[in-house]
Order: sequence, then structure tokens, then C-alpha cells
Amino acid sequence: MTDLSQMLRWNAGFVRGLAQSVLERARLIRSTLSPVAAEAVVKSAKPKAKKTRVKKKAMRKTKRAHA
Repeated sequence: MTDLSQMLRWNAGFVRGLAQSVLERARLIRSTLSPVAAEAVVKSAKPKAKKTRVKKKAMRKTKRAHA
């Protein structure tokens, strides 16, 4: 049982270290980006409007009618 708990602790430490290194790398990348590039990311992150299901259903009906 001690082997299993040691393995779980090692895995938890490994995952924690990996997550920290990923976060540090992301911070480094963000700090090196120019302000113009940051604005482009913010503008592109806006959610798009959802399409309605009515349009899809209407398209299906017209496809069936033409087939």
C-alpha cells in the first residue's frame, strides 16, 4: 500500500510541476507580446451569434422538396 501512495504523491508532484511550468511559459509569452497583438486577441475572442434552428429546419425542408 505504501508503494501506491508514494506513486500517487510522485504523480501529484509531477503534475503540479508540469502545470507550474506551463503557467510560467504562458506568462513569459504574454509578456513578450506587443500591445497590438494583444488587442487582436481580445477582438477575436468575442463570441459569435448563434444560428437558429429554424433556419436549419427550413433548409432541410427545401432540400427534401427539391430531391
